[in-house]
Amino acid sequence: MYTFAALLAFMAVLGIAHSSKPCKSPTMWEGEESLEIDAKDLAMYLKVSYDAVNERVRALVQVDSAQYEYIILYNKHRLYSIVRSTGECKVSKYDKPFVPAQVPDNATFVGDAYFGLKNTGLSYKTYYGTFAAESSKASIM
Repeated sequence: MYTFAALLAFMAVLGIAHSSKPCKSPTMWEGEESLEIDAKDLAMYLKVSYDAVNERVRALVQVDSAQYEYIILYNKHRLYSIVRSTGECKVSKYDKPFVPAQVPDNATFVGDAYFGLKNTGLSYKTYYGTFAAESSKASIM
């Protein structure tokens, strides 16, 4: 009886460890980030809009009082660079391939992590791997 229970527990642990597969990110999302470095007297704000369905990304960047907007339309191979204060818009060719914002299928599970205070933070899984898209190659962690 104890042997069967131990075997069942061992199989459950193997199943849980093996089931740590990366999840897919939503196809559309927005995120914000801010950074302040007192020693350099630098403040930066970033807002990203991501659309995998239409393969496009928009980034609004504010460094101190200057604001810039970048729009990448991957399927049209275009990058729009906009200076928000003047309205100046520069259109250039953009040939990098669209890479979905997700953990690659071949990534290796590293472990669980926690960010923040106990019971109020964020629990997440970490992975390590590489992805290659045409001429681009990058590592994730």
